[in-house]
Amino acid sequence: MGHRASDDKAGGDPARDELEHILDDAERVGKDLAEQGRTRTEKGTVMSDLASTFRAVLDQVPQSVTLTGLEDPIEDWRAYLEAGRKERDRMAGHEYGAITSASGTATLSSAHSMMTFVCLVPQSARPLAEEAVQSFNAVLARTASKEKVVELMKAFGLDKSHHGRISAIRQFITAYDALQRPVSGDFDPASTSIIPMREAIETTIDHLLDLRPTRSNLVAAEGQNKDWRKVAAIADQLRKDFVTPEQIQSWARDWCFLKRSTLSPSKTEPINRSTWERRINEATIFLASLMSGLDPAKLRRD
Repeated sequence: MGHRASDDKAGGDPARDELEHILDDAERVGKDLAEQGRTRTEKGTVMSDLASTFRAVLDQVPQSVTLTGLEDPIEDWRAYLEAGRKERDRMAGHEYGAITSASGTATLSSAHSMMTFVCLVPQSARPLAEEAVQSFNAVLARTASKEKVVELMKAFGLDKSHHGRISAIRQFITAYDALQRPVSGDFDPASTSIIPMREAIETTIDHLLDLRPTRSNLVAAEGQNKDWRKVAAIADQLRKDFVTPEQIQSWARDWCFLKRSTLSPSKTEPINRSTWERRINEATIFLASLMSGLDPAKLRRD
């Protein structure tokens, strides 16, 4: 194993220490879960691999550097760890979909945090950090299941057109179909794939908002924009029992970040294939996380 920057100094940052302990626990719980076999093998392997690769990037940031903005990954990984423990221990009342929802938000907050971490890594440790990022992105790609999202979309009626708009599932598939083509001067990933993916999520959110049991106005929330409030309004009425207020906040946060940054590239922004694939994967993981935590039986049926 290569030298870890985190070995240089210990205990100087309580938030970092807490995140490291949670990641270590998640790696162990994931391995325990994977050993149970069947569907738990993949769930456990993903948890273990995400924790270890995220920790590997964090390890390359010197302990002398005080990290900020760790609240989101700490909160999301704590929820993911709890869901993993319940799944491993087969606790009564543990619902299908809980670990998928928690996995999605932990993955996305980790991916966003890594952008900051890598910038803080010394040049001498960059190769190790970049290798860890590549490993993390490989796990991210493995968990982004197009087929799973298509199945969930059908359960929520998103394979049908509403109000004259192209169906969300068609927009989603369009984004993936474009991935089969090579990047070239005549083929723009942004307009052919990334923007259709953003539109697929917007259509999904508007559809779910429209089919809430009670069509109430969006509740004003200080400092939160309309996109945030739409997700919160949907989850408030359609969420499954295991979904916590913190999970809802994470979904709203993730959607706002995806819409503002990941899925809204500038016209002059160069996008290579690996960046393109990562953005589509992050959007797919968000959709899987959100819809796994919502109950289609609660939709209003006209």
